[in-house]
Amino acid sequence: MKNHNVKIIIVFLSCLTMAFFSLSWGDMLELTNKDSKNSAVIKYEDSSFKTEEGESIAREEVKTIYFSRAKDVQEGGGERTQEVAEGDIGFYQEVSTKMHEKYPDASGLIVYDVGKHTLTKDGQTVYWYHFVGKVLSTDTKNWSDVSLYFEEGQSRAKVIMGRSISPTGEVYDLDTSMVTISEPSRGMVHFGKGKIYSFVIPNVEIGSIVEYIFETVEYAPEDPNLFAPRYFFQSNEPIYVSSIDIEIPADRNLNYITYNFPEDAAEPEITKANGMKTYKWELKNVEPLIEEPYMPAYRNSVPAMFACLYENMDYFYDKFSEFHKKRIEVTPEIEAKVLEVTSGANSIKEKVANLYHYLQRDVRYISVKGSLGSGIAGHPASYTFNNKYGDCIDKAILFASMLKVIGVESYPIIVYTNDAGYLDRKAFPFWGGNHAIDAVYIEGEKYILDATNNQFRFPYYSMGDCDLEYVNYIKREIGYIPPIPPEDNAIMKEIVMSIDKDGKTSMDAVMSFTGNWEAGYRSFFEYTPEGRHEQVFSNWLNSETPGAILDSFSFNDLSDISVPFLINYEYTIDKLPVFAGDLMIFNVPAITTRFPEIALEQRKFNIQMEHTELNSHNVTIEIPDSYKIEYLPPPFEIENKYVSYKASYEAKQGKIIFSDEFRRKTLRIPVSDYTEYKETVEKIMAQQEKQIFLSKL
Repeated sequence: MKNHNVKIIIVFLSCLTMAFFSLSWGDMLELTNKDSKNSAVIKYEDSSFKTEEGESIAREEVKTIYFSRAKDVQEGGGERTQEVAEGDIGFYQEVSTKMHEKYPDASGLIVYDVGKHTLTKDGQTVYWYHFVGKVLSTDTKNWSDVSLYFEEGQSRAKVIMGRSISPTGEVYDLDTSMVTISEPSRGMVHFGKGKIYSFVIPNVEIGSIVEYIFETVEYAPEDPNLFAPRYFFQSNEPIYVSSIDIEIPADRNLNYITYNFPEDAAEPEITKANGMKTYKWELKNVEPLIEEPYMPAYRNSVPAMFACLYENMDYFYDKFSEFHKKRIEVTPEIEAKVLEVTSGANSIKEKVANLYHYLQRDVRYISVKGSLGSGIAGHPASYTFNNKYGDCIDKAILFASMLKVIGVESYPIIVYTNDAGYLDRKAFPFWGGNHAIDAVYIEGEKYILDATNNQFRFPYYSMGDCDLEYVNYIKREIGYIPPIPPEDNAIMKEIVMSIDKDGKTSMDAVMSFTGNWEAGYRSFFEYTPEGRHEQVFSNWLNSETPGAILDSFSFNDLSDISVPFLINYEYTIDKLPVFAGDLMIFNVPAITTRFPEIALEQRKFNIQMEHTELNSHNVTIEIPDSYKIEYLPPPFEIENKYVSYKASYEAKQGKIIFSDEFRRKTLRIPVSDYTEYKETVEKIMAQQEKQIFLSKL
């Protein structure tokens, strides 16, 4: 499928050295005041730009010229004029009509999803994409809006053609000069040199066919050897043809891996011409992707192809290990800060914990990137330390540098977080990632620590950093981070529950945490206005126990992440038990575990959970003096590879002691085990509904 994160080229005014020229394909001037001017023809003479409409703009007022119909880069690296390969309208209508008959409930129909990714002989990378789709709902009307990312001085883009074809056959062509250039929405913490190139196909309505072709060129890649195309061949809408051509110089080889392909389509067709080698994958009549609750990431669920120029990681180790080694540095200022932060610690673990907490709380997350080096290898440690900000790799580099001062071995490691999908780095040299963390070796034991966040108490780290393979460039190794143990992501409740003879129930509870749960609750309250804390908690309490009235609520210091986070609360339930003659019947409130992943009777995809966890309750139930215990559910215990649950009820000195513990041990559950898994958790849900019976004395 189309990759929206592609890059496009700009031309800077520093290149303008001629006294007069005509931009016969020039379409837009970006002005220094952030305004823009569009024109079919722009001329430059006498130190000013003149539009076709007669407007004159001084050179110093123009920042950038954008080309919508530029010359194309040849397969071998020269230039040629692109001839638009527009398809036959009648063919599009015929194919989409047949597809609609087969998929009457589809929100849209994709006729062409066709790409071509080229590495030219002179090291440029060119991406060409052709899309044709029929709009059948408001959901797919946004096919008319196309946005492409590019970086100034490195890449450009142009729309070659675009049009809509109405249900009655009228054709509305895109004016390719009417593109817009804008700043990307980065939030408050990302800064870079990228921009967004956008165009809108005109007059698109339900029933229209949308067609466009664009091309992007990275004309100044920092390293053409990092050419790593990928393509996905399935969408939520059915596809008539989905294909990708990967074109490289004939003297180079493409290493590739495919997933979820039909056996007869996994290998590409390979051809040679004009000194170039082309690898082609094509799928026809692709079924729509029907999503399921808690299915794996898109890249693990659809037919996918990944490629690069090398068979192993050696080239990437050589390149990026030097980047990382050079950036891990100890300056006098860094050493002084380490000694200050660790001054009160009594052990190496305490020193590591102090530095971990310092980096999270005192070095803000802000991403400032302008090159490959700063992107995958980060800035030098001194840069991040002096500025007191950085992104994930910057903080990982600084953490490794600070740990070096206290003699602790550590390394920045590159990962794809598990929500992005599982990538088998041992089967294929996936050299990149979307996140950076640290592998830290303390007294012979390896710890995974993520200083990017600002709420994790040592030794905990984000759930997104587990059940994945990482690359350690300095050690030249691929490693695996297993799922976080359930006890390291826990919610534990200690409750005293008192019931009077009329059924009014008071609850005195303490909730403690570890891992992601602790960081999540702490973060929520830290960033929620203090005046709303009690109301928000009351609303949460009612979602767990309808009718609960919050009587009191408090928690400990939010700012000190070295201290376990605790919530103390008391609440009342007016009518918890049900009365039946002399019997008082109730179950322990708020112990139910939810399992939305088993909503389907059968599944096609594996289950991918968001986290492991431990959830436990220890409840002392004080019963009215006028009642005795009539029935308690028997002890219960069940376990499989993925979950376990145990619960017990004990009568003790006129009280009932209830305890339970649920553990989710893994993130991934294969579809082959779905039936067994579903049966197990259904038994757990049934057990949690078991009731206690009291009778009058």
